[in-house]
Amino acid sequence: MMVRKEWAAIRIQTAFRGLLARRGLRALRALVRLQAIVRGRQVRKQVAVTLRCMQALVRVQARVMSQSVNISSEQNIPYHLQILPDSIKQAEEGWRERRGTVEQVRTKLQMRQEGDIKRERAISYSIFHRV
Repeated sequence: MMVRKEWAAIRIQTAFRGLLARRGLRALRALVRLQAIVRGRQVRKQVAVTLRCMQALVRVQARVMSQSVNISSEQNIPYHLQILPDSIKQAEEGWRERRGTVEQVRTKLQMRQEGDIKRERAISYSIFHRV
């Protein structure tokens, strides 16, 4: 009789432990599901923030490019790089102080202007084609 009671107690304990294990597993699954939902929300939130930042960068780049296109379409030469008639007049008046003829001074001014234009184009190209 004692053996039957022990076996019955063992079976009851086994069934109760199995019940507790199933409850624990169900709770763990629910917790894992909850973590996945929260992490998914966090990831979506982070992706949304990243996309907003990227869109802002794209808007800034587009604005800069449109401004440079507008400037280059309005004038082929930026204002600060233009040789104004006053500077030509000053060069012609002061050509005696420089070495060379008036044509040589004009040629030097033209070469400076072309160099400035090339430099400006190279800088704008490097800005727009950064990786």
